Amino acid sequence: MREGIAGNLIAPNVEAIKVVKTIPAVRILPVTGQPGVYTFDFGQNLTGWGRLTVSGPAGSTANMIFGEKTNVDGSVNQGNINVYVNSQRSYFQKDSYILKGAGVESWEPRFTYHGFQYAQVSGLPAAPTTNTLVARVVNTAF
Repeated sequence: MREGIAGNLIAPNVEAIKVVKTIPAVRILPVTGQPGVYTFDFGQNLTGWGRLTVSGPAGSTANMIFGEKTNVDGSVNQGNINVYVNSQRSYFQKDSYILKGAGVESWEPRFTYHGFQYAQVSGLPAAPTTNTLVARVVNTAF
């Protein structure tokens, strides 16, 4: 059995981050050879996360992979950031949301942020629009 990290948990002495802007994708591209997989291009490199707005059957899972580059097929390339994950099937900046199935649902993470320009999304119940995923840009509240 592995031991956990020891010590006291201490809050950092820095200003909190806050959402300063919400931006829609400037374009949405289907990923070549992967039906139902789309890449959202937000037109700029940013720090933040995505806010997903979707409706669909309960139990459907939407997966979002974030990165600063794309591959030739339009998928997100995490080669410059995915250096700490051992498996090719895992991603460094990935969020997943399991739908409740209760009409239109909006979700955004609460305890993480990413550096990205592109977000690859799979598992959507319908083709996306610019309202499906928007970027929530954050910086410190300084």
